[in-house]
Amino acid sequence: MQEECDSHIQQVKLLKEDVRKNLVSPIDHNNFSFKLNFIDSVQRLGVSYHFEHEINTLLCQIYDISTEDNNIIVHSDHLYQTALLFRLFREHGYRISSILLNFRNEKTNFINIKGKRMKRLVQAHMAKARRCHTNHIPKMEEYMEVRGISSAYPFLMTLSFLGMEDTTKEVLIWATNEPTIIVASTTIARIMDDIVGDEVEQQRKHVVSSIYCYMKQHKVSRKCAIEELQKLVEDAWKDINDACLAPTQVPTTFLMRAVNFARVIDVFYKDEDNYTNAGGIMKDHIESLLVKKISL
Repeated sequence: MQEECDSHIQQVKLLKEDVRKNLVSPIDHNNFSFKLNFIDSVQRLGVSYHFEHEINTLLCQIYDISTEDNNIIVHSDHLYQTALLFRLFREHGYRISSILLNFRNEKTNFINIKGKRMKRLVQAHMAKARRCHTNHIPKMEEYMEVRGISSAYPFLMTLSFLGMEDTTKEVLIWATNEPTIIVASTTIARIMDDIVGDEVEQQRKHVVSSIYCYMKQHKVSRKCAIEELQKLVEDAWKDINDACLAPTQVPTTFLMRAVNFARVIDVFYKDEDNYTNAGGIMKDHIESLLVKKISL
């Protein structure tokens, strides 16, 4: 037992020395981002008290090369790195100016992007409310445009990019310009939701679904409308696949967000509305993923 304990103590000492070496090694342009993330990881793991001197020394070096008159010098549109730098400085008592917020507005248009998305979302909900009260049945094109926005699906997808390390101004602008992959992913969500949830939703006062819009516009039966809408879903998947082929407009990591959103929708609405009625197959899926142990 004593030998095992001594072995663990020795292992801890070796690991502490490895961490210390990473903290005290010279900092340059190539490892700047790594150093920031390393400090953040050590703090999040709750072991930073072992390396207070090393962290403070490293942050002092970073402060000297990355600030001027208490303002962070921004050399790129790297949102994550700049935000992390700001937070680490503030956490350690550095008097960093909040002028950084102006950088977000002028350089990344983040505030404008958020406002643009929110404005369109509110407008879409207003259009839905008018339809509901006037019993208006729009054409499919009009329905899909408004319904796609009111679902907040594109808004949520764009919002998810903000938590990614590689998010840049170009990526956010790309996301707000309705790229094919986000439009296709939204189409899948809206149509699959309508197909499995339409009958229940129409039992209460509700806007018409894509099924009724298609039926009226093309003068076909409900069954025929569903079959044609399913073809639109298949076409949307083809658009997603095509958007993922090189050369891509943005890094693949961002495209995979749209792909995974669509995959989740397929799980929710494959045969029934498992989003609204989450007690069945969705409960089993979640338990299998997060609760039940994997048998080996």
